[in-house]
Amino acid sequence: LFTTLFDTASRAFDLSYMVLRNDGQGANQWQSEAKIRLPLNYHYNVLGAAGGYLLLLGFSEPSMSLPASERPKKQCFSLNLETFQIEWFCESSSLGEDAPLYAGFPPALSPPTI
Repeated sequence: LFTTLFDTASRAFDLSYMVLRNDGQGANQWQSEAKIRLPLNYHYNVLGAAGGYLLLLGFSEPSMSLPASERPKKQCFSLNLETFQIEWFCESSSLGEDAPLYAGFPPALSPPTI
């Protein structure tokens, strides 16, 4: 389970990774495995997972009250699920905070196969 958490002391977002484990007596409990500090100055939404990466959308909260033409571009980040390394990979002015993720090409755009 991945979730974003706001750390009020440092005023930054962390990505928390937890695993559901059986305690040996039939009860399951969530155990924290890792906390990853996310790049500063953004609020985050999880877009989805694809190809071994968790994809995150970073956006400036104060900018949401500005007209669309004046808002800063949203930043896209990927988290490698094996190494837990986070990297910036694109920016966009058109992505919504709840934009669905699509990985791969739809059949009509895929190369023909025999």
